[in-house]
Amino acid sequence: MMMTLLIEDFSFECVIGIMKEERVKTQKVEITAHIKYEPQSHGFLDYMKLCREIKKEFTVKKFRLLEEAAVNVCEMLKSKNPAILSVSIKIIKPEIRNDAKVGIFFEKSFS
Repeated sequence: MMMTLLIEDFSFECVIGIMKEERVKTQKVEITAHIKYEPQSHGFLDYMKLCREIKKEFTVKKFRLLEEAAVNVCEMLKSKNPAILSVSIKIIKPEIRNDAKVGIFFEKSFS
């Protein structure tokens, strides 16, 4: 049996980006993640812990690229949670433009 844990619209402030002003001032990011796992092999996934891990990864690493953040977060989640089979993550910068929300979507399978 496979389950999918959902984290939707998780938002926080962090340093992310390549523009000069993005390296010194925090900005809001919104994360949506779909995390597939086998519950019978490792119990359950703690969504509170997963949210803390995601936010910590962003605040500590201060990523330059959204692509780098997406790959890194997926690999970190798997390394700390062996039951994870795959992660789909969407990272949005909702305030970088007035006329659009921009971001990236990435999927990583570990099976």
